[in-house]
Amino acid sequence: YWGSVVKSMYTFDALGTYKESNVLVNSYLPGASLFQYFWSRTFPSFTEFASYVASNMFYFSIILAFVKNFDYKRILFLLSSLLIPIVMGINFYSTLYVDCLLGLLAGGVFLFYHYFKYEKSPFGILMVSSGITMLILTKDMGLLFAAILIGIIFVDFILFKRDIIKQVFADGTKLQKLKSLLLITLPIISLLIVNALWRYHLRTVDISSIFTYTKSHIDLNALISGNLLPYQVETIQLFKDALVNKPLEPLSFSYLQIVIFLTLLAAICVTYVRMKKTKPSRLLLSLCLVIFCSLVYSLVLFLSYVFIFSQYEALIFVMAAGIAVR
Repeated sequence: YWGSVVKSMYTFDALGTYKESNVLVNSYLPGASLFQYFWSRTFPSFTEFASYVASNMFYFSIILAFVKNFDYKRILFLLSSLLIPIVMGINFYSTLYVDCLLGLLAGGVFLFYHYFKYEKSPFGILMVSSGITMLILTKDMGLLFAAILIGIIFVDFILFKRDIIKQVFADGTKLQKLKSLLLITLPIISLLIVNALWRYHLRTVDISSIFTYTKSHIDLNALISGNLLPYQVETIQLFKDALVNKPLEPLSFSYLQIVIFLTLLAAICVTYVRMKKTKPSRLLLSLCLVIFCSLVYSLVLFLSYVFIFSQYEALIFVMAAGIAVR
């Protein structure tokens, strides 16, 4: 899909929702594909090579946002950032799949929030908002990532940044308060506007959103009562095995083992590592929220495999191992 939609854009100079486009899923949002299209358009004829360059450049742009100067810390950060995608079990730098890119972008937004001091820097707010926007535009599942990140930021604000909220409503004229409120809630506004615009576009071209299909096909009562089709029961068993037992190459550890390891490692870091002007309780809470949200994401994928995907897709994807946990 991800290669063919860029080719379709190049051929018709239109989104994948164009009536003559023959892409597999025409309701997918065009963010990553559109970025790749702009790179491909510089060539006299379509070449897929440009899409791979664009995909890698997009990831590099996330990394470079944290680089102000070069010292040993920045060099270590760059090297680790380039190595992280390699351990995801796919050839990240030579694929157009956006699932891993979504996860890396979500991690980047999380770091934007803390690194750029969101509550004190308009630039930090802009970086988080643009990251949220790109998450939504890249794929439908990006909306879940965006909602999770906004939820984490909201909880962090309520528990540790209440003074900032009080300041917004205490200082200045009503117009200044409104401007401050709009600025600090820009990620939420971005999410609502982008989602609304894409839904409006789909209605205009008479294409059903994947969320409409999802709502009508997930049957929790059948899941609870066990009234499932044989392939759905097999999908559940394979999904459980992928999470608990099947190793994620090249790490040779399962998803559950990695989560437990990271939890223990982070608990040790929170206990013994002191970051300037950062409360250990805040770091611990951020970690717990990230782990909890990763479980929520896994739950959404689980329901999708059992109820949304076709029998062939569900079994193939779960048996492929790691798609469910990346």
